[in-house]
Amino acid sequence: MKFIKALIAFAGLTAVSAQAPVATAQIDVSKVGTANSTGSQTVVEETDVIDWVITIENTGTTPLTNVVISDTLNSEQVIVPGTFEFPDIFEIDESGLTGTSVEFDVTADVIYPDGISLVNELGLNLETTSFETTTGVGDGWRVVFHPSTNRFFFASHHDDAIDVNCFDNSTGQECATYPKRFTTEGGLTAYSPNHNNAYDISGDHFYYSGRLTEGDDRFGFGCWNIVTETDCGFTELGDVTDSPQIDLLRPVSGISIQSPTRWWVLDARMTAHCFDPTLNQICAGANSQINFLPTHPDLEETDAPWDDERYDQRVDINMDGGKIYAVVDYPDAADSVNGYEGLYAVCLDTDTASTCAGWGGPQYLREDRKAGYAFFDRDVTGNGYQDRDEPGVATQRIVALVDGTAKTIRTDSKGRYH
Repeated sequence: MKFIKALIAFAGLTAVSAQAPVATAQIDVSKVGTANSTGSQTVVEETDVIDWVITIENTGTTPLTNVVISDTLNSEQVIVPGTFEFPDIFEIDESGLTGTSVEFDVTADVIYPDGISLVNELGLNLETTSFETTTGVGDGWRVVFHPSTNRFFFASHHDDAIDVNCFDNSTGQECATYPKRFTTEGGLTAYSPNHNNAYDISGDHFYYSGRLTEGDDRFGFGCWNIVTETDCGFTELGDVTDSPQIDLLRPVSGISIQSPTRWWVLDARMTAHCFDPTLNQICAGANSQINFLPTHPDLEETDAPWDDERYDQRVDINMDGGKIYAVVDYPDAADSVNGYEGLYAVCLDTDTASTCAGWGGPQYLREDRKAGYAFFDRDVTGNGYQDRDEPGVATQRIVALVDGTAKTIRTDSKGRYH
C-alpha cells in the first residue's frame, strides 16, 4: 500500500441560504483539521496530509433550504480530488476538481433542525495490495496503521499481556525485534480486554487500555513509542479496589474515538473516561470523567465476575458524536438490583453528562452469551437510515453481536430509541 502525501487546507469558509437573511443565522459551520502523521490540530509538516472535518448544523427550529457552503484553498496547497466523504443530504460536484483546484462548493436542498452532518475531507490516495503475513501471536486481531513509517500493527485480545505484531505495509515483512511485548513502569504489562478495540495509534504512540498485571490494581492507558521503541508512560484512570470494588481482570472497555483529541473508555462502574492521545493525558475540563449512575435511570455497575475470566469485560461501546452507545452485560439476575440478566443497550451523552435525550433505562437486547460487541448498522454510504415517520431525521441501529447473532435497537439523530 502506497501513501501519497499532499497538504490540504481551507480558508474563507462561507455558508449561504436562499431563504430570507434571518434564516442564515440558523446555520452553524465549523471545521477541524488534523495532521495525519502526528494527530496534531495546530502543527503540520510541509509534506503532511491534513484530514479536515467540516461540521454543518441547523441550530434553528425550521428547515433551511438551498444551502451552499463554499471553501477556498490557501496558496501553495493542493486538494486531493475524489477523497470527499459526506452524508447523502449533501452534494459535491467533483467532476471539475483537479490537483490545482482552489475552491469547491457543498450544496444541500434542505438541512433540518437538530441534525449535525459531517463532510469529511480525507487526504490519502491509496494503491491497494495484499499479502500473507506470518502467524504472529494471539488471536482476535485488529489492524492499526502508522503512516509515517508505513507499518501496521496488531495485538491479540483476552490475553494476559499486550503482545504486539508489526509488519511492513509495502512488503509484508515482519518488523525487526517483533513480535514484542509492550510494557510500562519498568516492566509491567496489562491484560488485553475481551474485545480487540482496546488499542490505537496517535502520532508515534501506540496506546492500549486495560488493567495492569502482576498484582497491580490500576487500570488506564499504557503508551509505547513505536519509533524509539520505548515506554512513554501509564495514565491511571482508576483502581479496582476503590469503592465499589470491581472484581474483574478486565474492568474497562476498549477505545471509542470522538475526535483526535478525545478518546473514551467506559469502566464497569459506568464511569466514562476521556483521554487526549496528543498530550498523553486525561482530557482537560469538567466532563473528562463522568459517572453516569446518578443520571441514568436504573443503570447498574457490571462488576459481577464471569466464570471464564477471559470474558469478564462486561461493557462494549461505540460513539456517535458526543454520545456513547453501550452494550452492557449483566450475567446473572441474582447479582442485579433490578433483576437484569443478559445484554442491554444504553446511551450516555458526554456533552451533558447525562442520559441521551429520549432514552429511559437500559433497553433489553438479548440473553447473556459471553459479551456483546457494539457497532452501528448504517446504509451503504455510511449514513443513517431516514426515519419514515419524521422526514429529515436520520436513524441508525445499535447492534449487539454475540457469536454471530445480532439484536438491534433503532436510534435517531435526536438520541431517541425506537
